[in-house]
Amino acid sequence: MSTELEVLKQRITELEAENVELRKENTEISYLRNKLSVSDAEIAELKRSNIEFLRANKEHNERRDAENAKLRAENV
Repeated sequence: MSTELEVLKQRITELEAENVELRKENTEISYLRNKLSVSDAEIAELKRSNIEFLRANKEHNERRDAENAKLRAENV
């Protein structure tokens, strides 16, 4: 009986240690999920900003092309 009790106590100690490790891992996973969420939001903002920049650049190029065409027509 005493041996069985010691075995059970040892097993409880092992499980408690495993539980501590799993809690540490869970904390790290939660941290990484949060960090990933922030990164996803930053990526979305950069994509939005890039689309806006590309649109403005396209408009600028169209105005420049029109200006160049006008100047060429005047020089002919």
